[in-house]
Amino acid sequence: MKGYRIPQLVHFYASHDMIQAHTKLPELASARVGLLCAFMSRSHQAKLGRLPEIVTSLVQLALDTHDTVELASEHGDDRNMRSRQLKVLAGDYFSSRFYHLLAQAGQIDAIYLLSRAVCEVNRMKMTMVDKMKQFKMTAESYMLERTKLKQCVFQAWDTGMRAQDAELWGKALHDLSHLEVVEQEIKKTESHSSFDGSYAYWRILQEGTSEEQALLKDRAWDESIWKELITKYQVQSALESMLEQASKQVGDVLNQCKRQLQLDVEVIENEVPSLST
Repeated sequence: MKGYRIPQLVHFYASHDMIQAHTKLPELASARVGLLCAFMSRSHQAKLGRLPEIVTSLVQLALDTHDTVELASEHGDDRNMRSRQLKVLAGDYFSSRFYHLLAQAGQIDAIYLLSRAVCEVNRMKMTMVDKMKQFKMTAESYMLERTKLKQCVFQAWDTGMRAQDAELWGKALHDLSHLEVVEQEIKKTESHSSFDGSYAYWRILQEGTSEEQALLKDRAWDESIWKELITKYQVQSALESMLEQASKQVGDVLNQCKRQLQLDVEVIENEVPSLST
């Protein structure tokens, strides 16, 4: 994808001295943005240039930044409290930039579509939290819900896709989002601080003994117990198998995009580590 400059442009619009100095931001959704860029170049809204990809990146960055905000605890120090507050403000700032860019371009319909997508993301998150609190989540439903959350903002552009591209766009977005979720869940198995509410948590809760289930529900594990459970229930092996299958699906669908639509998917392939292994 020659001249692909979306990340640089997003950083330009999202940059702020205070944010850069005092907090670490999530990574951009570069692979999904690259996919959107490839399909939008053939869509009915190609005349908008790279604006859809830039504003979608900003919206996703805003949502991801808000997701990193930890709940304040009574033992939290002032530095951590300031970091949390700044992340909230940073997410709001990125959202304001997306509104401003679209309003400036007179794209009121796009503001509506993306705003509706943000509302849907928040609704899905609340539903997911409610299921978690009631322990009605399974490992499989967790992965599916996380995948849907990654797709949602990008699906705001569904109506602009050509009819002949719609099915392949939907499949590619789903498979790529699922792969990203698997990759993130693998990273979570590297630290017991990321265990609570992860795929590993729900898998062990689903398959564990009644004693282990009670321990997980009471949040009564320590690092040694976490290691034992991860090993006992072969969580890493399960995720690695998932990763292999998900990588194959993404590779296959990207090859379809090349053959059927002559899309340039090099940027996407470069942004997905597991495709090059």
